[in-house]
Amino acid sequence: MTSARETRDMLEQAVEQMLARHHSADALCEGKPKNDLWEFLVELGLPAAELPETCGGLDVAFTDVAPTLRLAGRVLATTYLTEFAIIGAWLVSACASESHADLLKQATMGEVRIALAFAEHGDGGDLAFTRTRASAAPDGWTLTGNKNLVVGGDRATHFVVPAIMGDGSGDLGLFLLPTDAPGLTRHEVELYDGSHAADLALQNVACVAPTVLARGSEARDLIELALDRGRAALAHEIVGLIEAVQEITLEYVKTRKQFGQPIGAFQTMQHRMADMWMELELARSCAQLATDAIAASDSADARQQAVSAAISSICDHARLVGQSAVQAHGGIALTREYLVGHYFKRLAMAERYLGNGDYHLDRYVALANRN
Repeated sequence: MTSARETRDMLEQAVEQMLARHHSADALCEGKPKNDLWEFLVELGLPAAELPETCGGLDVAFTDVAPTLRLAGRVLATTYLTEFAIIGAWLVSACASESHADLLKQATMGEVRIALAFAEHGDGGDLAFTRTRASAAPDGWTLTGNKNLVVGGDRATHFVVPAIMGDGSGDLGLFLLPTDAPGLTRHEVELYDGSHAADLALQNVACVAPTVLARGSEARDLIELALDRGRAALAHEIVGLIEAVQEITLEYVKTRKQFGQPIGAFQTMQHRMADMWMELELARSCAQLATDAIAASDSADARQQAVSAAISSICDHARLVGQSAVQAHGGIALTREYLVGHYFKRLAMAERYLGNGDYHLDRYVALANRN
């Protein structure tokens, strides 16, 4: 029987080999677009990894899948594995409805790509400020509202949309919509780091009963868990980004000469490199903390508190490493022709994805005071 460690090692080895064959971070310096890696992830079985065997999945543990994102971060690969599998497909599977079994089987084969459209303008990532409304209709519900910056939304086939139920209960509902639903329009957006997202506009989008995945406290708890899973995966990607930035900067200070010697010989630069190494080690601990919190069977409050502590901290580590790398390189770091600038942009985007550091600090404090 294969151990958890062996499973993780096999997954990481397969992903590393795939990235080496089909992706090159250096291509970004030449202005080339990133390769679409989804079909290669499907060949490796990663979209099916966490889904249950009953719908064609492999039933692999989250703690084995999430660390593969570190490898994507190291080479600046955009995989959308977090959006479509770790968050989207998992969220639908967690609702345990037989009516979605066929959809999930298609998701395991990569034919269906499900994205969670939760963010709205000015909500700061807090579901309490959801303004999209679901109004009662004779055969179900109609959705009206807007969702912003759905990462991967330009290539998704389905959206999971949270909305306030308009039946007087004030409950939050979870609705599953195909991207070609009448009344749903999406506008593609290119983000700061070159990845893509979509803004959604919903105008009286019809939803029949089977498309309501959950409502009330169940819906809210599922969304929070799905987002925390995405945050833990993102933490591993950030670790990969920091690893690469630290290695590139270390090589640069060894070879860049000033005043007749490598700049790495100066004590100030040595201190900076030591600080970057410490930030990397702390970031690794944060990623492990977030992953362990998802795997643990503790209360939702304990999980959210641990994940927010990890993300709030790792955002600080990412910012310090990115800024230190730019300062060590000088102006060249922010040119398109040099890799560090691309890593810096991705680190800046990662800081703000799925709730920024301020959001997580506020959530941590609120949970600590409540408990």
